[in-house]
Amino acid sequence: MMEATDPQPVMTFLGRLGEALAHFGLALGPAGSAALALCVGFALGIVHFGSLWWNVRLYAGGGALKAFAVQVARFALLVAVFVALARLGALALVAGALGLVAARALLVRRLGRAPSEDAP
Repeated sequence: MMEATDPQPVMTFLGRLGEALAHFGLALGPAGSAALALCVGFALGIVHFGSLWWNVRLYAGGGALKAFAVQVARFALLVAVFVALARLGALALVAGALGLVAARALLVRRLGRAPSEDAP
């Protein structure tokens, strides 16, 4: 059985990451922060949807507790980054969301669909 760990260091890291992103983006101006947000959203999408692919395999393999922990971490990172992007403004938030969706499209195309058992 897994031991419970203290989530405080992870939350502190995510908070500091969000603050650093917001400060850096504000120094770039609206166009620069939108470009930064697009790149950050794309990288976040690769991590988020890539870990979803891995997470599904954990659930299927019977590792429900580990899969649940990964799921919580995925969403905590997603929320922390999008809160930081929201602090940069609406343009940065939309650009980050576009980057996230673009990464999803890339991963779906690259990893493909799982084979169906009833497919001919």
